Amino acid sequence: MVGPEVPTNLSGTTSGIGSRVRVNLVRSVYQVEASYLPTPHVVIALNSGLERYSSWGGALDLIKSTAVPAFFTDKSEVSCLNAKQVLRNVGLHITQPVTPNPFRSPMKNLTPYCNLPSYSNGFVFGVNT
Repeated sequence: MVGPEVPTNLSGTTSGIGSRVRVNLVRSVYQVEASYLPTPHVVIALNSGLERYSSWGGALDLIKSTAVPAFFTDKSEVSCLNAKQVLRNVGLHITQPVTPNPFRSPMKNLTPYCNLPSYSNGFVFGVNT
C-alpha cells in the first residue's frame, strides 16, 4: 500500500498472509516509489478523489503504461463520474462501470450541501480489467 496517509511508523514494513499475499506499506506517492517496488497484480485506490488531487497524474500514467488492472472507489456516484473524466483525459478507458461497492461503509456520510447517497468507499469502478 502506497500513499501519503500510511502511518510513518509502518512505512517500509511488509505483512504477509500465508505465502500468497504480501502487503508492502510505503508512505509516499505511487509514481515516486513504483520503480523500487515489485510490479503489482492490481492497483486499488480507496476514496481516491481523482478530480480533487493533481498529484494523481504520474500514477495514472504508470497505470496506463503498465496496463495493470486498477480499481478506484469514491464516496458518491457524482465523484465517480468526475473521476471517470479524469481517467479518460489521460487515455484510460473504463472497463468496470461505476457500481455500488459491496464493501462500502454501512454508515452514510452526511453532508449539509448534498442529499445524494455518500459512503466511504461507496462506489467502485475500474480500468484495464
